[in-house]
Amino acid sequence: MRNRIAFLAALTGLLMLTGCAASRIGDISLQDYKIEEISPAGLRGVDVVLALTVCNPSVKITVSDISGTIYRKGTEFAVFSADPVTLNRKSTETYMVKGNLSLSSGVSLFDVISLAGGFDPDEFTLDVHAHGTLKNGIGKDVDKVQVPLSRLMEGLK
Repeated sequence: MRNRIAFLAALTGLLMLTGCAASRIGDISLQDYKIEEISPAGLRGVDVVLALTVCNPSVKITVSDISGTIYRKGTEFAVFSADPVTLNRKSTETYMVKGNLSLSSGVSLFDVISLAGGFDPDEFTLDVHAHGTLKNGIGKDVDKVQVPLSRLMEGLK
């Protein structure tokens, strides 16, 4: 009986500590981004290296399974994915993240070229999926749906 009480007390303490760390995870923010490198990947895609400056006031976290879909005026425009990245604890650092973007099957190269004449971020939304894992192995999926591209760009001005 005494072992059960000690176990439950330890488990409760662990959950409380995890809860404190998890509350700070919501404070992670993207401070700046820069396209470092872009190269064609076939006729309908590009490989990209981004320099992302991230402020992480929380614990060390690994973000993996990063993928998503970009929509233009509600129609699927492109899909993307990125390599995993580990954010160091209590820091603001710049991380080099490799990713790729491929046009959806209903999108032609002429559709992309037409954007050069007048790109309007209000026409685009994103669905994003990622999995965050803490140092001790606890993880959670994060999904953001229909995020306006214009809102993302405003936050980084």
